[in-house]
Amino acid sequence: AKEVRLGIDLLPLLQKEVRIGKIALKKPRISIERNRNGKFNFEKPEAAGGTLPALDLVKVSLSDGTLLYADKQSGEGFEAGDCSLNVRRLRLSGGKSSDLMKNLSLTAKLACGEIRNSDFTESDLKFSADGKNGVFDFEPVTMRVFGAHGTGSIRADFSRAAPRYRIVYALPKFQIEQFFKTLSPDKVAEGSMDFSADLSMQGKTVSEMRQT
Repeated sequence: AKEVRLGIDLLPLLQKEVRIGKIALKKPRISIERNRNGKFNFEKPEAAGGTLPALDLVKVSLSDGTLLYADKQSGEGFEAGDCSLNVRRLRLSGGKSSDLMKNLSLTAKLACGEIRNSDFTESDLKFSADGKNGVFDFEPVTMRVFGAHGTGSIRADFSRAAPRYRIVYALPKFQIEQFFKTLSPDKVAEGSMDFSADLSMQGKTVSEMRQT
Protein backbone atom coordinates (compact mmCIF):
# COMPACT_ATOMS: atom_id res chain seq x y z
CA ALA A 1 0.00 0.00 0.00
CA LYS A 2 1.18 3.52 -0.70
CA GLU A 3 -0.17 4.70 2.63
CA VAL A 4 -1.64 3.07 5.74
CA ARG A 5 -3.47 4.92 8.51
CA LEU A 6 -4.31 3.40 11.88
CA GLY A 7 -6.86 4.72 14.35
CA ILE A 8 -5.91 3.68 17.90
CA ASP A 9 -8.48 3.92 20.71
CA LEU A 10 -7.27 6.18 23.51
CA LEU A 11 -8.85 4.75 26.67
CA PRO A 12 -7.41 1.20 26.35
CA LEU A 13 -3.92 2.73 26.28
CA LEU A 14 -4.40 3.72 29.93
CA GLN A 15 -4.68 -0.01 30.69
CA LYS A 16 -1.59 -0.78 28.59
CA GLU A 17 -3.69 -2.25 25.79
CA VAL A 18 -3.39 -1.30 22.11
CA ARG A 19 -6.76 -1.51 20.40
CA ILE A 20 -6.94 -0.56 16.72
CA GLY A 21 -10.37 0.75 15.79
CA LYS A 22 -9.75 1.83 12.19
CA ILE A 23 -7.46 0.83 9.32
CA ALA A 24 -7.32 2.78 6.05
CA LEU A 25 -5.25 1.71 3.02
CA LYS A 26 -4.48 3.94 0.04
CA LYS A 27 -3.50 2.41 -3.31
CA PRO A 28 -3.01 -1.13 -2.00
CA ARG A 29 -2.07 -3.98 -4.35
CA ILE A 30 -3.46 -7.30 -3.14
CA SER A 31 -2.52 -10.64 -4.68
CA ILE A 32 -4.55 -13.76 -3.83
CA GLU A 33 -3.56 -17.19 -5.09
CA ARG A 34 -5.22 -20.56 -4.69
CA ASN A 35 -2.89 -23.50 -5.25
CA ARG A 36 -3.71 -26.86 -6.82
CA ASN A 37 -4.59 -28.28 -3.40
CA GLY A 38 -7.21 -25.59 -2.81
CA LYS A 39 -5.19 -23.64 -0.24
CA PHE A 40 -4.98 -19.85 -0.39
CA ASN A 41 -1.68 -18.00 0.00
CA PHE A 42 -2.99 -16.18 3.08
CA GLU A 43 -3.73 -19.43 4.95
CA LYS A 44 -1.19 -20.59 7.50
CA PRO A 45 -0.12 -24.25 7.51
CA GLU A 46 -1.61 -26.23 10.39
CA ALA A 47 1.93 -27.33 11.33
CA ALA A 48 2.88 -23.71 12.03
CA GLY A 49 0.18 -23.26 14.66
CA GLY A 50 -2.92 -23.03 12.51
CA THR A 51 -4.75 -20.64 14.84
CA LEU A 52 -5.93 -17.07 14.35
CA PRO A 53 -6.25 -14.41 17.07
CA ALA A 54 -9.56 -12.76 17.92
CA LEU A 55 -10.15 -9.49 16.07
CA ASP A 56 -12.64 -6.67 16.52
CA LEU A 57 -12.38 -3.62 14.25
CA VAL A 58 -14.87 -0.80 13.91
CA LYS A 59 -13.89 0.17 10.37
CA VAL A 60 -11.56 -0.96 7.56
CA SER A 61 -11.36 1.06 4.35
CA LEU A 62 -9.49 0.73 1.07
CA SER A 63 -9.24 3.24 -1.77
CA ASP A 64 -7.84 3.14 -5.32
CA GLY A 65 -6.82 -0.49 -4.87
CA THR A 66 -5.84 -3.30 -7.24
CA LEU A 67 -6.78 -6.94 -6.69
CA LEU A 68 -5.09 -9.83 -8.52
CA TYR A 69 -6.58 -13.33 -8.26
CA ALA A 70 -5.13 -16.55 -9.68
CA ASP A 71 -6.62 -20.03 -9.27
CA LYS A 72 -4.08 -22.77 -10.02
CA GLN A 73 -6.84 -25.43 -9.87
CA SER A 74 -8.84 -24.03 -12.78
CA GLY A 75 -6.16 -21.94 -14.48
CA GLU A 76 -8.46 -18.94 -14.27
CA GLY A 77 -8.02 -15.54 -12.68
CA PHE A 78 -8.74 -11.83 -12.97
CA GLU A 79 -7.41 -8.35 -12.22
CA ALA A 80 -9.66 -5.71 -10.66
CA GLY A 81 -8.65 -2.04 -10.64
CA ASP A 82 -9.89 1.25 -9.21
CA CYS A 83 -11.40 -0.57 -6.22
CA SER A 84 -12.77 0.87 -2.99
CA LEU A 85 -13.90 -1.08 0.05
CA ASN A 86 -15.57 -0.06 3.29
CA VAL A 87 -15.98 -2.65 6.02
CA ARG A 88 -17.78 -2.08 9.30
CA ARG A 89 -18.12 -4.34 12.33
CA LEU A 90 -15.32 -6.68 11.27
CA ARG A 91 -15.09 -9.40 13.90
CA LEU A 92 -13.13 -12.63 14.08
CA SER A 93 -13.75 -14.89 17.06
CA GLY A 94 -10.39 -16.64 16.59
CA GLY A 95 -9.80 -20.38 16.38
CA LYS A 96 -8.40 -22.57 13.63
CA SER A 97 -7.33 -20.91 10.40
CA SER A 98 -9.33 -23.54 8.51
CA ASP A 99 -12.47 -22.17 10.22
CA LEU A 100 -11.76 -18.58 9.19
CA MET A 101 -15.01 -18.05 7.26
CA LYS A 102 -17.09 -19.72 10.00
CA ASN A 103 -15.74 -17.36 12.65
CA LEU A 104 -15.82 -14.15 10.59
CA SER A 105 -18.58 -11.54 10.62
CA LEU A 106 -18.75 -8.23 8.76
CA THR A 107 -20.80 -5.66 6.88
CA ALA A 108 -19.16 -4.24 3.76
CA LYS A 109 -19.55 -2.35 0.50
CA LEU A 110 -17.20 -2.79 -2.48
CA ALA A 111 -16.89 -1.06 -5.84
CA CYS A 112 -14.42 -1.66 -8.71
CA GLY A 113 -14.11 0.41 -11.86
CA GLU A 114 -12.89 -2.44 -14.08
CA ILE A 115 -12.35 -6.20 -13.92
CA ARG A 116 -10.36 -8.01 -16.62
CA ASN A 117 -9.78 -11.69 -17.31
CA SER A 118 -8.56 -13.61 -20.33
CA ASP A 119 -11.97 -13.55 -22.05
CA PHE A 120 -13.67 -10.20 -21.42
CA THR A 121 -13.82 -7.02 -19.36
CA GLU A 122 -16.48 -5.99 -16.85
CA SER A 123 -16.94 -2.52 -15.40
CA ASP A 124 -18.70 -0.65 -12.63
CA LEU A 125 -18.93 -3.62 -10.23
CA LYS A 126 -20.70 -2.85 -6.94
CA PHE A 127 -22.05 -4.99 -4.13
CA SER A 128 -22.98 -4.96 -0.46
CA ALA A 129 -22.03 -7.84 1.82
CA ASP A 130 -23.31 -9.04 5.15
CA GLY A 131 -21.95 -12.11 6.89
CA LYS A 132 -22.14 -13.89 10.22
CA ASN A 133 -22.12 -17.46 11.57
CA GLY A 134 -20.47 -18.67 8.37
CA VAL A 135 -23.20 -17.39 6.00
CA PHE A 136 -22.44 -14.46 3.67
CA ASP A 137 -24.96 -12.63 1.50
CA PHE A 138 -23.84 -10.37 -1.35
CA GLU A 139 -26.81 -8.31 -2.54
CA PRO A 140 -27.30 -6.50 -4.76
CA VAL A 141 -24.40 -7.35 -7.07
CA THR A 142 -24.40 -5.02 -10.09
CA MET A 143 -21.99 -4.57 -13.02
CA ARG A 144 -21.78 -3.68 -16.70
CA VAL A 145 -20.79 -6.41 -19.15
CA PHE A 146 -21.33 -6.81 -22.92
CA GLY A 147 -22.86 -3.34 -23.09
CA ALA A 148 -25.59 -4.00 -20.49
CA HIS A 149 -26.21 -3.52 -16.79
CA GLY A 150 -26.69 -6.77 -14.84
CA THR A 151 -27.84 -7.40 -11.30
CA GLY A 152 -27.96 -10.39 -9.00
CA SER A 153 -27.14 -11.90 -5.61
CA ILE A 154 -24.74 -14.45 -4.11
CA ARG A 155 -25.09 -16.54 -0.95
CA ALA A 156 -22.04 -18.42 0.37
CA ASP A 157 -22.60 -20.82 3.28
CA PHE A 158 -19.38 -21.92 5.03
CA SER A 159 -21.14 -23.29 8.12
CA ARG A 160 -21.25 -26.83 6.68
CA ALA A 161 -18.48 -29.38 6.07
CA ALA A 162 -18.57 -28.51 2.35
CA PRO A 163 -19.27 -24.85 1.44
CA ARG A 164 -22.50 -24.20 -0.46
CA TYR A 165 -23.11 -21.42 -2.96
CA ARG A 166 -26.11 -19.96 -4.77
CA ILE A 167 -25.75 -17.37 -7.53
CA VAL A 168 -28.74 -15.59 -9.09
CA TYR A 169 -28.02 -13.19 -11.94
CA ALA A 170 -29.86 -11.42 -14.76
CA LEU A 171 -28.40 -9.48 -17.70
CA PRO A 172 -31.16 -7.95 -19.85
CA LYS A 173 -30.64 -6.49 -23.32
CA PHE A 174 -26.93 -7.27 -23.65
CA GLN A 175 -25.23 -7.11 -27.06
CA ILE A 176 -24.86 -10.66 -28.33
CA GLU A 177 -22.12 -9.72 -30.82
CA GLN A 178 -19.88 -8.57 -27.95
CA PHE A 179 -20.34 -11.95 -26.27
CA PHE A 180 -19.46 -13.94 -29.43
CA LYS A 181 -16.30 -11.86 -29.92
CA THR A 182 -14.86 -13.67 -26.86
CA LEU A 183 -15.33 -16.99 -28.72
CA SER A 184 -14.59 -16.20 -32.36
CA PRO A 185 -13.45 -13.21 -34.46
CA ASP A 186 -16.15 -14.06 -37.02
CA LYS A 187 -19.50 -12.29 -36.80
CA VAL A 188 -22.02 -14.91 -35.69
CA ALA A 189 -25.01 -12.82 -34.63
CA GLU A 190 -26.05 -9.31 -33.66
CA GLY A 191 -28.73 -7.63 -31.60
CA SER A 192 -29.82 -7.69 -27.97
CA MET A 193 -30.55 -10.71 -25.80
CA ASP A 194 -31.81 -11.37 -22.28
CA PHE A 195 -29.91 -13.74 -19.98
CA SER A 196 -30.71 -15.07 -16.51
CA ALA A 197 -29.25 -17.83 -14.34
CA ASP A 198 -29.87 -19.51 -11.00
CA LEU A 199 -26.89 -21.67 -9.99
CA SER A 200 -26.45 -23.82 -6.89
CA MET A 201 -23.27 -25.75 -6.10
CA GLN A 202 -21.20 -27.09 -3.23
CA GLY A 203 -17.66 -28.32 -2.64
CA LYS A 204 -14.21 -27.32 -1.45
CA THR A 205 -12.61 -27.32 -4.91
CA VAL A 206 -13.58 -26.07 -8.36
CA SER A 207 -13.86 -29.68 -9.56
CA GLU A 208 -16.26 -30.58 -6.74
CA MET A 209 -18.42 -27.51 -7.41
CA ARG A 210 -18.66 -28.29 -11.12
CA GLN A 211 -19.78 -31.86 -10.38
CA THR A 212 -22.66 -30.61 -8.25
